[in-house]
Amino acid sequence: MGITKRFREITALREIDLQISNGEYVTVLGSTGAGKTTLLHIISGILKPDSGKIYIEGKLVNDIPPEERYISYFPQNYALFPHMTVIENVAYGPNIRGVDEAHNIALKVLELVGLEKRADSYPRELSGGMQQRIALARAMATGSKLLLLDEPLSALDAILRIELRYELRKMAEELNLTVVHVTHDQAEAMSVSDKIVVLRSGVIEQFDTPFEIYEKPQNIFVSNFVGEMNFYEGIVIGENEIGNIVEVGGKSISVGKKLDIQDVVISIRPENLGIVKGRKGDGNWIQGTVRWVSLSSGFLLFNVDLFNDREALVKRFSPSMKEEISVNDVVSVYFDPDKILVYPYPREGLHKALEVS
Repeated sequence: MGITKRFREITALREIDLQISNGEYVTVLGSTGAGKTTLLHIISGILKPDSGKIYIEGKLVNDIPPEERYISYFPQNYALFPHMTVIENVAYGPNIRGVDEAHNIALKVLELVGLEKRADSYPRELSGGMQQRIALARAMATGSKLLLLDEPLSALDAILRIELRYELRKMAEELNLTVVHVTHDQAEAMSVSDKIVVLRSGVIEQFDTPFEIYEKPQNIFVSNFVGEMNFYEGIVIGENEIGNIVEVGGKSISVGKKLDIQDVVISIRPENLGIVKGRKGDGNWIQGTVRWVSLSSGFLLFNVDLFNDREALVKRFSPSMKEEISVNDVVSVYFDPDKILVYPYPREGLHKALEVS
């Protein structure tokens, strides 16, 4: 509670308050330098906080050394012992703790990760994905119920990374582990987490479920950092039966909210924008010209130069639209009032508010 950590003039973590329930899978999401690994090091006991208290299962552990916290820590580089076989690596933790059944425990965990047949191999004889599983098995074999993962999938290729993220979640559930998983990968965080910590320059911007973070981001930074987003600076100029009217580049857009501020930033996700070929009536339709069209993971992406000197990124699922809308076509883009998010205009300016550090 209230964890702060400084390295000379740099404040790596500032007043971190975080409560994780038993059995939860929590992802710490942030860019390089956000303080993610520092947070893991403080939980594990590798580092001591300058201020604040750490509790594990209700017990204050600030002065308890790492080896007595009964935490499994999975470092970013795996740190396998090259002179030991796979089974020796996995059994290392139980052996250090004097567990009689260390060998059998290691075999059982190797079966769980599907590598029991490579028990007598050495790390150098395994692929990167296999080494990742061995390091994970070694962490789980300790019997700890709290597992700390520092970018566990970052060294793997894209396809294997997707496969193993689901294996991680499955194993955590089967073993009833509490997991704190550090990553910079948004898709990874969204797919495995019960809750996500969005960390920026040592400060928690939001701690919530993946759904809440994606659909109801608490500030401009979170809305931009998790998923794609269109942003527009605007001024509130009136009200209507829907909510308020915001002027964006000379165009009036209705938003489904009552606002008590004047200078705002409105945002909307690309998949929440409508798009049709040709000119569509008034209301929340804005005309524009298609600059480019691309296909990404089954979605069509349209980049549109709007006629009010703004741009819009539109995402649609139907690949058949490619035949209907092409580059240089005049289109109409619809801004759904109920899907528009509205934020007070940031004092530091929009671009500064979106920066990751």
